[in-house]
Amino acid sequence: MIVHRVTVAVALLGIVAALSLTTSGGPSFVRARQVVPTPKGQLGGPVPLPTVAGPAVEEVITTPVESDACDREPVSLGDLAKAAAATPAPLPEIDWSAAPEADATLAGAARAVVTELIACANQNDPARILALYTADGRARSLQRQGITPQTVELVFGRPGGSLPESAQARLVSVDRVLAGGDDRLRADFTLLERSGTGELRLATYAIDLALIGEVWLIEDVQTVP
Repeated sequence: MIVHRVTVAVALLGIVAALSLTTSGGPSFVRARQVVPTPKGQLGGPVPLPTVAGPAVEEVITTPVESDACDREPVSLGDLAKAAAATPAPLPEIDWSAAPEADATLAGAARAVVTELIACANQNDPARILALYTADGRARSLQRQGITPQTVELVFGRPGGSLPESAQARLVSVDRVLAGGDDRLRADFTLLERSGTGELRLATYAIDLALIGEVWLIEDVQTVP
């Protein structure tokens, strides 16, 4: 399986641009904060292949509302500025093709992070989204977006407000969770989301997680072609 790294979040921030930032003006990279998802999708990444027909409504898992699944403290502007100036460590080299399936407990932990990420993306509050990331993951995501310490306040100063319900992503499935040792997980998941042109489509992502203390946090989000 070939995966391509993307920003999640801020996108992913990558789901990553609907992890999208919203502003009214400024440089083009600052306009990432838009109410309608970008053509790259709600988690970011390369322009998608032709639209895939969406699943039946009953197959889509309704993502919990933000108050139930996105209640972390947002990262402060000061900490975001530090992250934008930091150099992230390289991702660990793990042969995911040989990694075993995670047990039910770990799979549940991965699913919980995915659910929270989608809920925060739908809430369109990137500073809260980045609270789900490791320090290196946060720095990596900001730098991929071209966000510098000088532009953090412009980009993150005002939350954009929740996306319209018709533009919100919905979790279709968590397809598999792999264990890369005791403190690393990779989960593939599929979303039903809208493109920047309003098309409803399926998109699949891989999310890398690291156990920090007793909490699973995001190291990276990638698109799966």
